[in-house]
Amino acid sequence: MAREFKCYGLRASPKPTRWQARLSSTVRVIDADGRSGYAYINFELPFLRKVGKALPQGISERNPAFLRVEYSTYLKQWLIGAQYLNGPGIAILWRTQTKPAWLQVHRYSLHKATPS
Repeated sequence: MAREFKCYGLRASPKPTRWQARLSSTVRVIDADGRSGYAYINFELPFLRKVGKALPQGISERNPAFLRVEYSTYLKQWLIGAQYLNGPGIAILWRTQTKPAWLQVHRYSLHKATPS
């Protein structure tokens, strides 16, 4: 977490915050058991820039995005990615062996998520 916090100001939040330049503070989470849930985060401008550069059309009011954190049972890693709210476009930002410390899941759905 030290690097993620130091570089991007990523930290858990008890509730969603206002959208910052069209990047949602609500994160979709799919854990190692395939359960789908969500978490809330805060972030700083360098992280917003990283996500904007990673997605094919950047992020804007026309192309809002959200984060997706998913455990890959095949890779045995957590994948941190961004995708557009509407339409195609996804980018893997980084991978990590351990669950990100800034990821505090608030609620899981009753059904397992389907891989995408």
